[in-house]
Amino acid sequence: MHRSFKVTLPADTTARSLYDAMTGANGATAITGAKPTDGILPDRCCFLKITSDTANAANTLTVADLNVANTSGRPLTGGDTYEVGPSMRNSICLRDYKLVPQVNSMVYELDLEYV
Repeated sequence: MHRSFKVTLPADTTARSLYDAMTGANGATAITGAKPTDGILPDRCCFLKITSDTANAANTLTVADLNVANTSGRPLTGGDTYEVGPSMRNSICLRDYKLVPQVNSMVYELDLEYV
């Protein structure tokens, strides 16, 4: 199963769980295509692709792990992508990723694959 959608993060620099942002928790808005109408949204997938929206060209969205205090992570500017997988199983836990916007209401796109 494939899911593809966009999410807008609130206008602050708070690190947010990727999965929480996908479900609208913690202030994420303008979520299109994430919430299924006929089931649940799994928190594990076999392929993850995060793309920073081209409107983010002047700002950075950082993809980090649960230890966001170490400030490491993969910075994405407009159009940059971050990919994990593919895997033969749903072994990529979406709760293990944090998104840290630099400023503004940053938009990103997700592509997920499930087996």
